[in-house]
Amino acid sequence: MSYISAYFHCIFSTKERRPFITPDLRDRLWPFLGGIARQNKMKAIEVGGVADHVHILLSLPATMPVSKAM
Repeated sequence: MSYISAYFHCIFSTKERRPFITPDLRDRLWPFLGGIARQNKMKAIEVGGVADHVHILLSLPATMPVSKAM
């Protein structure tokens, strides 16, 4: 029996790092990103960020390549 645990810290920004992610948008964006992860059989451990970029800590299933997750 084996156990695999794969966590990935993903960071992406807005175009030209413009501050488009307002507090109102954050309230809807973070759950939306978590939902996308769930639909693709990933687990969003934490989602957050600031006005110009987003951080997501993902747990990937052992059978999913990193390239597909991104």
